Amino acid sequence: QIEVLSDRGLLDEILGYIATGTGAAAAVERAAGIYAAKIRSIPDEYLAQRAGDIQDAFRRVVDILDGRPRERLVLTEPCILLADELLPSDLISVDRSLLLGIVTAGGSTQSHASIIARTFGIPAIVLAGPEILSVADGTSCGLDGALGQIIIDPDEATYARCAHRIHLSRRRSQPRA
Repeated sequence: QIEVLSDRGLLDEILGYIATGTGAAAAVERAAGIYAAKIRSIPDEYLAQRAGDIQDAFRRVVDILDGRPRERLVLTEPCILLADELLPSDLISVDRSLLLGIVTAGGSTQSHASIIARTFGIPAIVLAGPEILSVADGTSCGLDGALGQIIIDPDEATYARCAHRIHLSRRRSQPRA
C-alpha cells in the first residue's frame, strides 16, 4: 500500500484536483476511483485485482482526511464470515483465531484478500453470488474451501464432521513442545 500511495502520477492527479478547489478527501476519492478503474480494465486478472488494493489504501486515507476513525472488522466468536467482498486490511486486522472461514459474494481468487487468506490457511470461497448475503447472522454453516462448498444449516452429522475438521486443523497448527 505504501507503493500505491507513493505513485507520482496518482499524487499529481490528486494535487491537480485540489488546485482546482476540490477538497482533499474528495480529490483522493476521485483520483483513486479513476486509477482503480484503469487497473480493473487490465486484461490480466492478477493485475486487475490490484484495484482492490488501491481502493483499500485510499479508503484509509479518506477516512483520515475526513476525521473518521478506522473501522475494523471485529469478531466476537468463532465464525465463517460472509461478505460482499473483503479488502486486505479487513483480514490483516481481524482476530484470525476466531475466523473459521470466508465466503464472498464477489471478489476473485487472485485478489489480495484471497491471497492473504490462503497464506494464513483460512478456508475461503469467492464468487459465491449475491444470494449468499441473504444468510442471516448466526446461521450455522459448514465450509469446505477445497471443494468450494458451503453448507447452510447443516444436519448434526455434517456439523460434527466440520467441527472435527476444525479441531484437527487447529491441533496441527499449534506449536509442538
